[in-house]
Amino acid sequence: MLLRTIELSDKDDIKSVMSSAFGGSPWFEVLNDSELERRWNSYIERPGFVGMVLVDHDKLIAAIWWDTPAMINFASERGEDIASWIKTHGFNQFVWIRELVVCSEYQGRGLATFLRNEFISKLDSNTLVLTRHRNDNHGIIAVSKKQGFARVGIRIPSNSNPEIFHEYWYKVV
Repeated sequence: MLLRTIELSDKDDIKSVMSSAFGGSPWFEVLNDSELERRWNSYIERPGFVGMVLVDHDKLIAAIWWDTPAMINFASERGEDIASWIKTHGFNQFVWIRELVVCSEYQGRGLATFLRNEFISKLDSNTLVLTRHRNDNHGIIAVSKKQGFARVGIRIPSNSNPEIFHEYWYKVV
């Protein structure tokens, strides 16, 4: 397998991985091409956008991407609760993991753990890493716990189902 930096030309392959990953548990989303395009464009236009992909025999099978949002933008996007938590804990800058996706047929092989470990290894020390997980996404929660991430204590209802919650997680590298 080959690990490399994400490239804008990976767009169609990443959209395919997103469709596969979000089509399965726990989301079961059917994403049309215009929704995949909208999501992809919303990621790449963010300041500090960068990521990595994992390729197996010329097939892109997994990806992780992140950015370094300005606090004011992050607060308007994610809310004052999480922005206040960041400020209260003395961080002015942080890295926000936007997505970590693995093709459904490759899930359960440790690829999410591998990708996240590679991401973490590239960060400077004393970097705050934030992400959020659905509380029914047991696979990525297990990965986060294994890697030393902890819950922030803030959770918000999912837009798609108010009985499901997104929880913020963090790690200081």
